Amino acid sequence: MNNPQPPDLDSTARRNFENGNWQMCLDNGAAVLVRNPGHVETLQLMVGSCYRLGDLDGAIRYMETLTKIAPNDGNVLLDFAALLAERGHDERAERAFAAARRVDPGSTSVTQGFARWLESRSLQREARDVLDDCLARHPDNIDILLALGRNLMETTEVGRAIECLVRALELGGDDAAVLADLGDCHIIAGDMAEAARCFHRAIALDRNQAKAYFGLSMLPGTRFTEDEIGAMHAAASRERTSADDRIYLAFALGRHFERARAFDPAFARFADGNRLLRERYPYDIRADESLADAIIAATERVATARAQAAAGASDRTPIFVLGMPRSGTSLVEQVLASHSQIWGGGELAVFGRAVRQNAFAMDAAALRDLVADPASLARIAADYLAEVRAAEFDRPYFNDKTPNSFFYIGLIAAAMPGAKIVHVKRDPLDICLSCFTSLFGLRQRFSNDLVDIGRYYKLYRRLMAHWHA
Repeated sequence: MNNPQPPDLDSTARRNFENGNWQMCLDNGAAVLVRNPGHVETLQLMVGSCYRLGDLDGAIRYMETLTKIAPNDGNVLLDFAALLAERGHDERAERAFAAARRVDPGSTSVTQGFARWLESRSLQREARDVLDDCLARHPDNIDILLALGRNLMETTEVGRAIECLVRALELGGDDAAVLADLGDCHIIAGDMAEAARCFHRAIALDRNQAKAYFGLSMLPGTRFTEDEIGAMHAAASRERTSADDRIYLAFALGRHFERARAFDPAFARFADGNRLLRERYPYDIRADESLADAIIAATERVATARAQAAAGASDRTPIFVLGMPRSGTSLVEQVLASHSQIWGGGELAVFGRAVRQNAFAMDAAALRDLVADPASLARIAADYLAEVRAAEFDRPYFNDKTPNSFFYIGLIAAAMPGAKIVHVKRDPLDICLSCFTSLFGLRQRFSNDLVDIGRYYKLYRRLMAHWHA
């Protein structure tokens, strides 16, 4: 969300907000609201303090009050929508975004917020189109350049991403956060030396730039100086450090201690980071287990011949590189993409969405009907290939390296009988520990808890056994 600015109030709550004393600000603000429940500036302070403390439910409650006071304020509606989306309340978020766009259709900030929401629903290419359209109307808008650059980084269009971020730096001057993002781009592009230069420039500008420390920790052979380690510890212990920055710092320090073979403090830091992720992004393994049960029940007999004629011929053949995250799918995809006839699509995350768009529900009965209907299978194939073709590549084969495509192997075979599937396996202990020590953010929420990791691995093995049966 857009961090609300502290109002111009000569109050204890405002001073605590400015000094990063979020909990004290909440205590002071609560007293103010007892006397005046509709005090806008204090409500903004409460939203900002809750957000920085990782209390999304509290931030939503105060922001909902603000929307009632200012129902035609696009920025208020945008912040409300962004909070709802981050908390996983997708239907309410969609309504709030629609209201913000209706109230202020030309706003670049509303466009950015809407694009972020699309991205949170794995609609990266739709978000890219929204941002591209906005950039055409505002070619020198730094915020849109940054949003588009970050989007392109996620959709593997790293060359364009670098162009957008470099242009933003040219327009706005050196910025630590932008340099950290640019460093990430250079990692994806394989230029580790340039990535290191970007991260070091970011830290030189801002010693508390947590994402830059994390980026450095991901570079092979990185050894932090004692000064850098001290700065990370200091930032992690500072009350005003945001929850996201604490997560970056925890994983960076974990990687530092791991390389120093100090495994106890390394594990403690990784555990801290994962605890913060669980608090910020709740996850229930039972939802994925129920989906696996439904898919297994629905695909006991998968007939591919009927779908073949319905799906029709295609000039693009997918190669699904799948398995558990951290099993080696990235390496295998890179090897395949080095072939002149194969485009490396990265983690497209498209097939599962195509299934959801064509199924009435994700339960056994609805999925069984889907599998039995050649026309539905053909629509899944057509929707999937249409999204992939939007990338405008000219090779006959393409990789889709979305690891958890293993959920849909039977449906892939039914909808696209010509698709190739590469299953990558690795030692279970190596996979599970690597998941716990990797920062996936929102992409693999099961990885934030050791018990959930174990249950997810069992789910994966059960599905693979089903597909091999």
